Amino acid sequence: MSALRKWLVAGLLVVVPVAITLGVLNWIVGTLDQTLLILPAAWQPDRVLGYHVPGFGVLLTLAILLVVGAVTSNFVGKKLVAFGDAIVHRIPVVRSIYSSVKQVSDTLFSESGNAFRTAVLIQWPRPDVWTIAFVTGTPGGEVVDHLPNDFVSVYVPTTPNPTGGYFVMLRKSDCIELTMSVDEALKYVVSMGVVAPSRATAISTRP
Repeated sequence: MSALRKWLVAGLLVVVPVAITLGVLNWIVGTLDQTLLILPAAWQPDRVLGYHVPGFGVLLTLAILLVVGAVTSNFVGKKLVAFGDAIVHRIPVVRSIYSSVKQVSDTLFSESGNAFRTAVLIQWPRPDVWTIAFVTGTPGGEVVDHLPNDFVSVYVPTTPNPTGGYFVMLRKSDCIELTMSVDEALKYVVSMGVVAPSRATAISTRP
């Protein structure tokens, strides 16, 4: 029985990550394949080939992104995007949703954005309890009038789903900057501390 349990655990350690990875990839590919519906029926790969080949939607999505990026990168494209933004901002409910999503996407994907640039160690949710967080910038707007200049904006992710978390503002001196990359820190958080980063040396930001 001891050997059977050992083999069962060993099998789970191999099969579970592979199964979950394949399941996620299948969901992503299946979702992106829905973009093929925008093509005329006569042009859809299933109709042309006579059978379904997964993955064509991924290629179509990449092509659309490249074309949109190329068009909006020139002067005329930027003017069209600005004109479209101006129209959307005149729609009462849509403008609130669009503005919020656009600001987040600009911060995350823009080369000049500063989201998740640095991993830090902070005491959360109480003193002497430490967790990994990510510096997203500095406080802005009206908040600046109520906080000193040495505060930073920090995102505290939850485990094992880092897409949920808390936004807090801390003194920079209360954060310990880590030399590990953001990817290593996220992997550390998602794995609940099981997968230790290769570089765990931290540099304190305290003066």
